[in-house]
Amino acid sequence: MTLKDITMILSVLKASYPNAFKGQTENEAIIMRNLWFSQFKNVSVDAMNKAIQTHINQSKYMPTIAEVRDLLGEEKAIEMKTDKELTDQYRKMLMDYQREWRETGKLPNMENYEKLYNITTVIKEDGNIELQWRNKTKNNLQKY
Repeated sequence: MTLKDITMILSVLKASYPNAFKGQTENEAIIMRNLWFSQFKNVSVDAMNKAIQTHINQSKYMPTIAEVRDLLGEEKAIEMKTDKELTDQYRKMLMDYQREWRETGKLPNMENYEKLYNITTVIKEDGNIELQWRNKTKNNLQKY
């Protein structure tokens, strides 16, 4: 999820719970956006939208971060991966890939490793690598 996505989520919450935002300064809005981003940056937009809509349908009060986390439920456990976890998993995948390459003398199929480790690597136009978690239940990608 991007800062733009979080801003949109908070806009929906502001429209749904206008009293919760009364008197909020611009600085407080920025702090809130950054806090929500830090807490939910590894959650898919679809999962977050579903959790927010569920809360709006069930409560007349603005949700707390803890309440949104509860609503994310099992999906949260799948998708809430830290950058360190992703990097560690990627390193392990590369080490296994290189070990097979050394042992067989043939370049292994990276796609098999990506499926095994639940990671997708995307080489961007600028040459940088973008790592993504593959959500097994919905087959969508989490970007980091």
